[in-house]
Amino acid sequence: MKKVFYLLVLCLFFSCSNSKENNHTLTGLFADRHHAISNEMPLDFDSIRNPYMILCINQCIVFADIFQPDFMTVFNEKSGKYIGNFLAKGNGPNEFVHLSSMQRVGEKLFLWDSGKSNMAFIEMNKDSLENYKCRFIPIHQDSIFISAFQVFALDEDYFVSSGVIKGHRFAILDKKGEPIAYFGEYPESDSEKEKSDAELALSNQCSYAYQPEKQILAVGNGMGENIQFYDLANKYSPRLIKEYNFSSPQYKMDGEGSVIYQKENIIGFTDLLPHSDYCIGFFSGETLKDPGKYGSNKLLFFDWEGNPVKMINLEDTYSNITINEEGNRVYLLGKDPQTGDFKIYTITVV
Repeated sequence: MKKVFYLLVLCLFFSCSNSKENNHTLTGLFADRHHAISNEMPLDFDSIRNPYMILCINQCIVFADIFQPDFMTVFNEKSGKYIGNFLAKGNGPNEFVHLSSMQRVGEKLFLWDSGKSNMAFIEMNKDSLENYKCRFIPIHQDSIFISAFQVFALDEDYFVSSGVIKGHRFAILDKKGEPIAYFGEYPESDSEKEKSDAELALSNQCSYAYQPEKQILAVGNGMGENIQFYDLANKYSPRLIKEYNFSSPQYKMDGEGSVIYQKENIIGFTDLLPHSDYCIGFFSGETLKDPGKYGSNKLLFFDWEGNPVKMINLEDTYSNITINEEGNRVYLLGKDPQTGDFKIYTITVV
């Protein structure tokens, strides 16, 4: 929930205090390393087709697919049985145009529809999918908050948005979708060229994870080896508590406002997973050699103070990820190496 390709060149590492480390890559921070072998999750319905997001919620696995008549396809998490489809596409009431992210917030499904600039909370009934309840929250821009790229729910009352934000990286939004605070700086770049807010936002898109009890937000760059941890105890004055920055995006602008990334681009965090004890980064750290193999093959575990804990190397590259924290199970979306069909694989992580 949503991936944009980036290019990177390795650079010096800076923490919040700019203290130098002997490591030269983000994975070099992890002394405790493991390997995991995944197991295929059987599904009894073959219409996964082209999912671009997955989520584990309410004992279900939900797929988002722009090529289906409805956005969502739902399977029973335990049995793998197909439950049904829901969430109509279109410009009408209770319809959606372009889903850019989805996440679990309590027992509700949170969606960011960038096509309509709407956030939405869905109360999903797996026994009657067509009777879901939906609450929309429109995004409100102002003279500083020009455009929202990716919106993430901290809870039902506060949200974080990236985008074109004058002089800042993020905006905090209240329950009405109004910006109430701005914070964050982009990772330091090896380029001395002055960059516009739009250029910085386009080249540094990211994933999020949040620990609500500690009120810590983690932000991982989609391309590049950068992750930031913020204390959001005061929503009006977020505070950076830790940052690792080993490389920055390398790209060119095409003259029409689009970013063109170099072939030596390093893929960073394709997603972040929230766990009560850990921020789990779904990470690559490799250049994109084959566009058909875009994704990640490592899990990087940080505690919520931003300290590296352990790394798990996966046996293959996967495009998307979700977690059932209660069962300590991670679900990985990948492709069958023989048929090219999408498959779901599972591993136990804690």
